Amino acid sequence: SPESSMPQPMRYYCPTTSNFTANSTYQRNRDALLRFFSSSSNASVSGFATATEGRSPDLVHGLVLCRGDVPGDNCMACISYAAFWIVQFCPKGKSAVVWYDSCLMRYSDVNFFGMVNTDVSFTMANLENTLDVNLFNSLLGVLLDSLSSNATSDPSGRLFATAETRFNDRQKMYGLVQCTRDLSASACTNCLSTAMSRIPSCCDRRRGGRVVTASCNVRYELYNFFYGLVGPQPSLEAVGVSAPASPPASIALPPSNAAY
Repeated sequence: SPESSMPQPMRYYCPTTSNFTANSTYQRNRDALLRFFSSSSNASVSGFATATEGRSPDLVHGLVLCRGDVPGDNCMACISYAAFWIVQFCPKGKSAVVWYDSCLMRYSDVNFFGMVNTDVSFTMANLENTLDVNLFNSLLGVLLDSLSSNATSDPSGRLFATAETRFNDRQKMYGLVQCTRDLSASACTNCLSTAMSRIPSCCDRRRGGRVVTASCNVRYELYNFFYGLVGPQPSLEAVGVSAPASPPASIALPPSNAAY
């Protein structure tokens, strides 16, 4: 079946508070929006697109974002998987989000463009512990600070950065941050700082972790998980890691979870 060949997302979010009725105008608009994203080359070329479909009260707002280092054909494939699964998981949802490793897709009846949403989020921690916790945390603080300022000061406005820094004689630490490109630089900074503040509660003492929200995401590991370095690399002055925030909204795990 085509379903089995379509990788499922890492997570999806489908609030049941607001549903549309089958075959309604809203559903037609939602489906047209998803078709546009799947067929439009804009998103795969630039890695980002927003669109609206229909008119009030049945207006649908949508956004797709590919990870900044993902090649165009991978981006296009990821968007088409997202468009397929968002309907399976949220058949009647007025709003929904699906997250892959390589892309994010989001739609809503509310205009969310330019607004930071960190309530809709999830975290993942590497199962391995780090041995030198103090060194790890101080280097991580430097790395994340550097990534945040690089992503938001990049003149291309891509709101994306990757970096690596030496952890010890044998290992480097790798980091990646990204915001959806409808955000201003200052909104991106706020989103990343909220995401980073959750690292101590999700990922303390672990060798890697990620905090993923509807508007931005942060990831770090002691292995290279991205396609290349983007932006200036950090200099080493130790900085603290901020305290955890309140727990985010609950997010569902797909039944057979294969991250693309």
